Amino acid sequence: EVLGARRDQNNVTLDGADVNDNQSAGAFTAVLPVPLDSVQAFRVTVGGQGANQGRSSGGQVSLVTKSGSNQFHGSLYEFHRNTATSANNWFSNRAGIKREALIRNQFGGSIGGPIKKDRVFFFFNYENRIDASAAAQTRTVPSEALKQGIITLQTSDGATRRLSAQEMTSVIDPQRRGFSPFIKDLLSKYPVGNDDALGSDAGLNFSGLRFNAPYKLNNKAYVARMDFRLDKDGKHNAYLRGTLADNKEDNNTTGASGLAQFPGQPAASLLLNNSRGGTVNVTSLLRSNLTNSGSISLTRQGLEQSGATGPRLNLSGISDQINYVRGNGRILPVWQVVDDITWMKGSHTIQTGINFRFVKNDRFNFAPSYPTYGMSRGTMLGLGADITNSILDHVKSRDGLPATTGLRNSVPLVNAVGVYLGMITNLDVTFQFDKTGKSIPVGSAQTRSFKTNQYAFYVQHSWRATRDLNLTFGLRPGRYS
Repeated sequence: EVLGARRDQNNVTLDGADVNDNQSAGAFTAVLPVPLDSVQAFRVTVGGQGANQGRSSGGQVSLVTKSGSNQFHGSLYEFHRNTATSANNWFSNRAGIKREALIRNQFGGSIGGPIKKDRVFFFFNYENRIDASAAAQTRTVPSEALKQGIITLQTSDGATRRLSAQEMTSVIDPQRRGFSPFIKDLLSKYPVGNDDALGSDAGLNFSGLRFNAPYKLNNKAYVARMDFRLDKDGKHNAYLRGTLADNKEDNNTTGASGLAQFPGQPAASLLLNNSRGGTVNVTSLLRSNLTNSGSISLTRQGLEQSGATGPRLNLSGISDQINYVRGNGRILPVWQVVDDITWMKGSHTIQTGINFRFVKNDRFNFAPSYPTYGMSRGTMLGLGADITNSILDHVKSRDGLPATTGLRNSVPLVNAVGVYLGMITNLDVTFQFDKTGKSIPVGSAQTRSFKTNQYAFYVQHSWRATRDLNLTFGLRPGRYS
């Protein structure tokens, strides 16, 4: 954060164009790729910005793209990272898991020069980053005993005790349905755990699994700019800049990881990014003390993430068999019109201008589109206590334990029994309606469309009273619709 402002109060511009993420509002994050070799200059203002930059209360980051000249200049580069220079994390090392693969290549090149000497110039930059790496993942899995329908518990005397499938049927299964065939088949598909400490009962019924999930990324960036000297005296100049992203990666964003759910599975989600943008600017020296700079720009953010479809079955204490990250996407164009006039007279400088933004956000999301089935111990009155009491009474009678004997941890035991029986006690479903009030079928994407029009005007007066004193006064009214 800057000066205590929220992160969405930071403002990033590229050649004067708005390149902020107008939905996620990440701090100092541009929606367009900005390769290092494409940047001519940058400026960060953290306090005291003028009215021409006063859109928000946070930091103001201004980036300027390189332009060509009368000489040809270029560059080639390659950056490489390798597993050989990385270390394993402590938990994977303890579980005997190899260190995560880290293979990253970032390479590209740039070239700039004249198309017509003294009048027309070009610049182009290409960059590609390719990752063939892995990310450490943790999952919870059923113990090998639970896969066979054996329930394990620990009594207060420290002893570990087991109940066979036959005993479970007689103790807590009045309908004598026994070990659910569907659940038995489902549990058999889970891999063997390798870290009992991750399980809610330290491996009695639930264990943990550590593994390295493949993580692939292929991000490409294209930046091109043309500069025009419109008259031989250089009083009127123009440039055209275009930027394109072509990104494809296994989705590994915080809180929504779409990597493989278990070893051997493909990535559950692929994130595509084809964001693009362009700016046209004309700057004119109208008089020796009067200049005008006007530009029109479009920054179009385009994202789409794939994901799982269908209802979700959530078994308490165990990770889902597949990763239920859901698909979503958005197209978010931002049109911007900017015009700045600067007039100087003696020690006075007056700047005035407009900055209009027209933001549209069309997006879809499958997160609320499918129901979730599961078991919750608190959904039904008494659910859980009746299970533990019945099992504890049976164990006391079977093993001749004192009446004061209790359980070490009752919650995982209830969850294990719920898994064993295939109990479904709750259903979560979101009912959606369109703007006319008509219901949307289950499985259909939630769609939203937003528009924001922003009109800003500013006047700024700077006065140099002495060599050591500069005073600036600015006013920036605006309107949103």
